[in-house]
Amino acid sequence: KQNFLLIGYKVSIMKVLMCESQMPENWYSFDLSKELNQYVDLTLLCKRDVPPLDPKIKSKHILYHKSTNKVFSALVFLKSLFLIWKEIRFGDYDIVHLQLMKSLKYEGGLYVLCKRHYKKLIMTVHNVLPHEVREKDRQEHFNIYSNCDGFIVHNRVTEQHLYAEFPELNAKSYVCPHAIYGDVKHISRAYDKDKFEFILFGQIRPYKGIDVLLNAITELPMDVRKKVHFTIAGQQHPKQDSTDYKKMIEDLKVSDCVLYKPERISDEEMDSMFRNADAAIFPYKEIYGSGALLMAYTYCLPTIVSNVPAFMEETEEGKIGLLFENLNSKSLADTIVKYVNLSPAEKSKIEDDIYELVNRKYTWAASAKLTYEAYKQILNE
Repeated sequence: KQNFLLIGYKVSIMKVLMCESQMPENWYSFDLSKELNQYVDLTLLCKRDVPPLDPKIKSKHILYHKSTNKVFSALVFLKSLFLIWKEIRFGDYDIVHLQLMKSLKYEGGLYVLCKRHYKKLIMTVHNVLPHEVREKDRQEHFNIYSNCDGFIVHNRVTEQHLYAEFPELNAKSYVCPHAIYGDVKHISRAYDKDKFEFILFGQIRPYKGIDVLLNAITELPMDVRKKVHFTIAGQQHPKQDSTDYKKMIEDLKVSDCVLYKPERISDEEMDSMFRNADAAIFPYKEIYGSGALLMAYTYCLPTIVSNVPAFMEETEEGKIGLLFENLNSKSLADTIVKYVNLSPAEKSKIEDDIYELVNRKYTWAASAKLTYEAYKQILNE
């Protein structure tokens, strides 16, 4: 461990191994590590194909990455398990912090088997269970959760779901909000205009409520419908959602004001989409937390969200953005009308409120500090 002499006393720096198998698709752990690094001696485990990271962060590129050759993939996966064991066995870590993993059964099981070589096992619960949950998913999640010494969650709703789903768990959880993506962009939008652009962005999944939005559009008064346009964009994987939304758009006769793009959106196009939008719509039927909502917050983009518990919490009970009744297309239509009829000053006020909220709650510095405080409490238990 790193030891420093401070006025005659030896000070030991907390040593943490953070394990993340979803980079470069997901940069959460990297952004958190940049801030967390000032509190602890941190090593970030990531996949072999992740490009070089910030030299200020110690990273080891040893985790499995997929190949088209099944035999080669199996060998690489086994090698990555061996390298994980070796890192833990000889790393002398205080904490092993698990983020997203390739395999809960094998990779997660290895971290549990190695517990005698470190002090505490912590896991960030991004989703309590997968959206399309199977019975084996429930058992595999319980196996890893029951061996954790503490949990990081992004909001109180996830915390409540965790203990409701697995009441046998004894380890405590600590709320450390997921920060926004990059630096906050306080864009001065021109709201005094005749046409308003709404976006629903993110992977196409049944729980996203696209059907709720499309039915809401049919409920809009014609004078409002002439003023609005909706872009629905994100990859659609048939195994996750096989709904034919293009046909639904045609059947409901809303193609005049809806653009449907079921494809991967580049970073450049996404940036343009959020900068040029007037509001983001989240008609989600259920959710633990939404990366797309945080992306909207990154651009200080006003939001219209269903009143599911997670959105109630993350909009501070509707003080930030506009709420509508979950699963109620008429309520969503009424809320769209309400937003369109807000004055430019009222819309700008929502942007200012989001900017204040982000700087108070959704920064990486704030998340890292809360994570460090959780580390200390878990180690002292």
